[in-house]
Order: sequence, then structure tokens, then C-alpha cells
Amino acid sequence: MSVPRGAGGHSLLGALVSIAVLGLLAGSAAERLRPTGRHRAVEAAAQSVAARMRTLARAAARDGRTRALVLAPAGAGEPLREARDAGGDGLRRRGVADGSDPAGPPYRLARDHPGVELGRPSWRRIREIPPARGTIGAAEPAVRFGTARMAVFDPQGHATAGSLFITDGRDALCAVVVYGVTARVQVWCYDRAQGDWARR
Repeated sequence: MSVPRGAGGHSLLGALVSIAVLGLLAGSAAERLRPTGRHRAVEAAAQSVAARMRTLARAAARDGRTRALVLAPAGAGEPLREARDAGGDGLRRRGVADGSDPAGPPYRLARDHPGVELGRPSWRRIREIPPARGTIGAAEPAVRFGTARMAVFDPQGHATAGSLFITDGRDALCAVVVYGVTARVQVWCYDRAQGDWARR
């Protein structure tokens, strides 16, 4: 006895169409999830920088020597270096440059976090990091630690106030913020849909 076509199963063509539709849906879901992966990478890089800063603050308090995270001059590829005040006369960029204040080897975010860099995406409008108000101008640098471009931590538990921005250049943006009086280090990430920062 023969079974009428369509009564008890699917044709090969129907199965292929179903597989194709499922493939399109899976591809669409993966595309939506991809920015989430980039956000995680940028946040991980920001947390890594923040952890280095906290370690420097603890070391300064422990041995009585000022420490700093030193950033390269603008346009130099933004390597980071950890430096220590050797002579007890303060930590200055000049001392790091001439070797009187020793600094560790340079390292770059992209080495440990591929696709991540210091900077900001080219979004038209980004709100200031709380508690500041207003917006961040296009001319604002990615590293806001004054002209010395050093996040300095002294033995008394104070620090240079400032911030630096970390991005993938497209979808994700985080900031590492140092609060000077308390030397607190926090990571904030930007929610573009909400147009605001969230502390991580």
C-alpha cells in the first residue's frame, strides 16, 4: 500500500528549506551577539588597566615610593609603563625618560586584548563620566591625566585625578577613572542605547 505524498513526512526540498531558514536565523543571532563579545573584550582590557593602577597604589603605600602608570606621548602607539620614584624626590616624566626613575618594559593593550586600543569611537555624542556633566568633545584626548600623561599614586594614598578611554573603535567604549583625593580606581562602560555610563 502506498502512502500519499505529504501524508506522513517531509519532502527533501522542504527539509532543505527548513535548514536554510534555520541557518539564516543562527547567522542573524550571531551578528547580534558579536558586539556583546566586543564589549566584553573592551571591559576586560579596562579592568586589566584598573588592576595595574590599584597594584601601583598599594605598592606606593607599602614601600613609601611614589608609583605611576606612564603613557606615551600622543601618536606614539600608546604603550604603557609602570614607573617608581627611586630617589624620593618625586616622580616626573623627565626622570622616567633619563632612567633616574626606573620604569618597567612598555606593554600595549592590543597585545593581551586584540582589537582593543586607547581611544574613543567616532560617535557624535558621548556624555561625560559621572559625576561630571555635559558631553565629551571630539578634541578631548583619549588620556586625560594632564600634560605629563601619568597616573601617579603617592605613599599618602593620593593620586593624580584623571581618566583614559579604551575602545574597539566601533561598538564598545569603557573608561578607567582615578579619583585623586582617595586614589579610587573605577571602570565605567558606555551604554550607547541609553546614552549613559554604567559602573562595572
